[in-house]
Amino acid sequence: MPQNRPSIPQKRPKHVSCRDSQWGPREGRALGMKTTRALVATVALFLAACGQSVDRRAELDACQLISKSGDELARCLIMKYSWRADSAGPAKTRFQWTLDSIRLEHEKQAAAVLAQQKERHWQAMLQEATPWARCILAQSQAWERQAINETELLTPCHKQFKRPGAEALATFMVMRKPSDFDKELLKYAWDMTRDW
Repeated sequence: MPQNRPSIPQKRPKHVSCRDSQWGPREGRALGMKTTRALVATVALFLAACGQSVDRRAELDACQLISKSGDELARCLIMKYSWRADSAGPAKTRFQWTLDSIRLEHEKQAAAVLAQQKERHWQAMLQEATPWARCILAQSQAWERQAINETELLTPCHKQFKRPGAEALATFMVMRKPSDFDKELLKYAWDMTRDW
C-alpha cells in the first residue's frame, strides 16, 4: 500500500556565484578565487620541491668534495645545510659504500701489480742463480768421486758465471728444491767464492 507523504514545497535555490561558492566552480563555469589560489599554491609547492631537489643535489655534491667518509658527509650536510639526520643518513651510507668500493678496487689492483712485481723479481733472482748453481752441481759429481779437488770444483764455475747474490741463491733453493746434500754443497761453494 502506497504511503502518502506530504509533499515538501520545493524552494528554488537562489543563484550562487563562483566567488561565494564554498566548493569552487561547478562544471562549465570559470575557476573561483579559492580554487585558483589552491591551484597556484599546489603548483608553487611542486616547483619548490623540484627546485629543492636540485639544491639538495648541489649541497650533497659540495659536501662530497670535502668529505673523506660517510660520517664527515653527514656532519657537513647537517651542519652546513641544515639537513635532518634521517635525510643525511641514506646519503652517508651511499657515500661510504662508494668510498669502500673504490678502496677495495684500488687494493685489488695494487695487490695484482705487487704480485706481478714479486713474480718478476723472483724470476730475475732465479735466472741470476741458476747457471752458477747448475755448474756447481755438475762439477760436484766429479768432486764426489774424488776426481777433482775443491779449487777445481769452484774455478770453472767462477770463471764462467757470476757468483749469485745471497737472495738469488736462496730463491734457487726454494724454487728448484735441490736435495739437502746439494743445498749444503751450494752454500759451501757460495761461501768459498765470497772472496774471489
